[in-house]
Amino acid sequence: MRNLFEKIYLHPTPHPLYPSYIAQGSLKELETHLLLSIRVELAVAEVIDPVLEQCKLVGRILLGLIRSLESRT
Repeated sequence: MRNLFEKIYLHPTPHPLYPSYIAQGSLKELETHLLLSIRVELAVAEVIDPVLEQCKLVGRILLGLIRSLESRT
């Protein structure tokens, strides 16, 4: 079953960047799980915040890769 974010980034036709869009959706899903873990007190923000910062960095890198590859297609 595809997750919600994969559906958002999914193109109607097969696309060479499909794996990148899946990675982007998975990253958003991870961020959601991390935020929820703080909200329901399974983890403390002091531990999760550095991981969320890494997620933001990976997200920016991934978006740059996608934009670069899209400009070539």
